[in-house]
Amino acid sequence: MDAIEFLEEWPVERRGLLHGAACDTCYSAYDGRKSVEAAHKAFATWARRVGVIEDVPLAPSWMTGPKIGSAHELTVKTLCGGNHAAAANNLPRAHEEERLG
Repeated sequence: MDAIEFLEEWPVERRGLLHGAACDTCYSAYDGRKSVEAAHKAFATWARRVGVIEDVPLAPSWMTGPKIGSAHELTVKTLCGGNHAAAANNLPRAHEEERLG
C-alpha cells in the first residue's frame, strides 16, 4: 500500500509508461492477482529510473581503501609515519628494549 500511495502522490506531469506499469503491478499485487515480488520489482525499476532510489555499493569507496599488507607494515607505518627504512632499522631494537626493560 505504501508503494501505491507513493506512486499516486507522484506529480502527474512527471508520470510516464513505467509509472503506469508500476501502478498497475502494485494494484494487482494488492488485490492478490500478482506477487508482492513482482510489485517490488516494478516499483524499484520505476524508482531507479526516476532517481528516487539508486544502487550504491555495500561499502563506500572511502571505507574500502588500500589494504595494509601485514601487521609488521602497520607497526612500521605507525612508528615512523611512513618512513619504512627508518622503522625497519629501529623496530627490532624497540622490541629488544621492551623485552629487557
